Amino acid sequence: MKRYLEEVKNRIDSLEVRFVQIPRRENECADRLAKAALAEFMLVPEQVLSFVQISSLIDDGTNVQEVDSERNWTTPLISYLKTSVLPDENDAARKLKVQAARFVLIKDVLYKRGFSRSYLRCLSHEEANYVMREVHEGICENHSGARSLIHKLIRAGYYWPIMLKDTQAYVKACNKCQRFSNLIRQPSKELTPMTAPWPFAQWGLDIMGPFPTAVRYGIPRVLVSDNGKQFDNSAFRDFCSKLARTPTRETPFRLAYESDIVIPAEVGLTSYQVENYDEIKNEEAMRLQLDLVDEVRVTAEQRMARYQNLMAKHYNSNVKHRDFQAGDLVLRKVMGATRDPSQGKLSPNWERPYRITSWQRKSTYHLKKLDGQKLQHPWNTEHQRKYYQ
Repeated sequence: MKRYLEEVKNRIDSLEVRFVQIPRRENECADRLAKAALAEFMLVPEQVLSFVQISSLIDDGTNVQEVDSERNWTTPLISYLKTSVLPDENDAARKLKVQAARFVLIKDVLYKRGFSRSYLRCLSHEEANYVMREVHEGICENHSGARSLIHKLIRAGYYWPIMLKDTQAYVKACNKCQRFSNLIRQPSKELTPMTAPWPFAQWGLDIMGPFPTAVRYGIPRVLVSDNGKQFDNSAFRDFCSKLARTPTRETPFRLAYESDIVIPAEVGLTSYQVENYDEIKNEEAMRLQLDLVDEVRVTAEQRMARYQNLMAKHYNSNVKHRDFQAGDLVLRKVMGATRDPSQGKLSPNWERPYRITSWQRKSTYHLKKLDGQKLQHPWNTEHQRKYYQ
């Protein structure tokens, strides 16, 4: 302060002072600036400029000031309630008068007359963000949904015109809410039915434990696994390459069991069918049935196609497409070994986020971490959800 006093004394001789009387109705801006230091909460109309000095006035060099002319949805209401200032347009002025009937100024703070509460304090955009952040993820955080959050804000006595839209957007972009959100059960792509060219032509494989000795089903044409590395190695590929595929020209039941059906009880305690079994007559009857097997297979194939179409129609009615573009941020479902066992059921359902680099076909995307490390395999849409910031 001593340096400022010395600077004033040096410039006092060059100062020129002029007194001008301003009518009171035109002195609102100066009056508000004079009372700003004593006000607990200050909302200024658009004509008032607040100056923030960011460099010393007594230092050499260029002095820079940041001028902030803040205007929000409360500005016209405060101006009208304080000084009866109305917009120039007749429609806007009439609308403001009707709107202002629901608002009141208490100690220069704007409140809205509510139905659930007597007065709701009106907030600007910055104040609304602060209140939402404190209620949703503050010291008493509970990360509730948008509907619950907006009810808490109203019960706390706050209001702004787009509360529902802002709370929905805020909850949607909350990092913890996204990572702990429920898994998506709704399918993201239409069902594609697959019909085997012959019985047991395609097998699905999954690890369920040691493989026991079982009956022989024939040699499959295709082996499908759920991206398991146990069936994608040189030893397994060599084993498959040595298999020779030949048509058996037998029924599916004959391929599976190589004999007529016999339940386990009939082995220990033989029935009339087993006691009177004639292999020669049975073989002759089976050969007669084989002459009609083509018609049976065509009928079964048509029945299977009708069933698959009905199943696909029902499945596709619940499909909700989730398509992403290169550069989008997504969360990946936490599965199996990637889940932290120490957290138990309280662990998040989604991890990272990742960035999409490319896609081979719709619903199959290549991902990379935010540090640039690419994932080895592509991931399907059903294991991803969009990440909002």
